Amino acid sequence: MVGTEKLYLISKERAEYGIEDLLETIVRDETRNEIAYVAITEKETEHFFKMNPIDNTSVSEAISGILKFSNLANFFPKETTIKELLFMYNQTGRRIILPYLIDDNGKPKIYGICVFDGAKLKHIIPLEEAFYINMIRSRKSDGYISILKDNNPKICYSIKAKNFINVKVDYTDKLIYTINVTLKGTLKTDTINNNAITAKEVKEIERAFEEYVTEKLNKTIEKVQNKYRTDCLDITKYAAAKFGKHSPLLSDEEFQRAQIDVKVKVILVDLGRSMK
Repeated sequence: MVGTEKLYLISKERAEYGIEDLLETIVRDETRNEIAYVAITEKETEHFFKMNPIDNTSVSEAISGILKFSNLANFFPKETTIKELLFMYNQTGRRIILPYLIDDNGKPKIYGICVFDGAKLKHIIPLEEAFYINMIRSRKSDGYISILKDNNPKICYSIKAKNFINVKVDYTDKLIYTINVTLKGTLKTDTINNNAITAKEVKEIERAFEEYVTEKLNKTIEKVQNKYRTDCLDITKYAAAKFGKHSPLLSDEEFQRAQIDVKVKVILVDLGRSMK
């Protein structure tokens, strides 16, 4: 029925060609469902809509469910809807970034993210990189992070964390972004010995995660600036807010030469294992 659609899928080939006409059609359609989910697919969209239903639901419900709950892992943002798509396209300092779906043995699966230049698909970034990009560009979404203690595979610390982001921007001879990432979450400890954790050990684990995440974020930022050469982090909007939407500082060239400093704080608010 009109206005009740659950899902919009756009093929990779169509996205590379450009979707400006589709966006204009959506804007003019007064009956559109603004909270319908949207994603890019590796194959023709017909291939995904013809997949076998999962758990006696339609495949549209299955895919929209995957997108709806994607923010519970890998720090995906809460909204991947038509409304948010229009915001990303029209708001100054932003670009379209959408989930990328693949066929994983007959089941739809999120492979990573698609980054647009204007209305054309420019980059497809796999999930292992998108994980840390999402950590910066999203707010209050969830992700799971694991590290080994002393590189010992027998001792693994895992946290489920929610991210809180604060971004400050200044300008001297180039843009200077200061990104404060706070991860608040629960700790689960997998070790051979089922030992309780001391308060001192908790602080050490927090520091270990801070160092690990900081290193990963710095490597990701460097790759974004030098390889993708476009603002996949969705931080140019902060420069637009401070310097104005017509500022020349909002270009990709300014983003590439910008200084981006990341500060990570990990707070374990609830422990999965009792403390001494």
